[in-house]
Amino acid sequence: MADILIIDDDEDIADMVSLRLSLRGHTVHAQPNGLKGIEHAVQATPELILVDMQMPEINGEEVVERLRDKGFEGLIILLSAARIPEHLRRALDARCNGYISKPVERDFEDQIEKYLESAHV
Repeated sequence: MADILIIDDDEDIADMVSLRLSLRGHTVHAQPNGLKGIEHAVQATPELILVDMQMPEINGEEVVERLRDKGFEGLIILLSAARIPEHLRRALDARCNGYISKPVERDFEDQIEKYLESAHV
């Protein structure tokens, strides 16, 4: 199972995603903003980071850029309520590994498993 970090300013969403992933056996940590998330990621080096696109202080794209600039090589997936192709392009331009729309769907856990499997190939 994977060590996963969720960076999301919406506590309800972070709690729901944490619960769903924990039920699959993953170890999940949550941080309420990008700055705390970056600090946690640099110290703990999780296998997967889920980052909200829209947050105060710094947005998800900037979180990804800062993490990559600090040498983080793990999986980073952006989460966003926006379902606009432009957001997908921006996510990939930000050097993340993927994009999942919110609200998360029934197959959310399966999507996460596929990302984790692809990283271990």
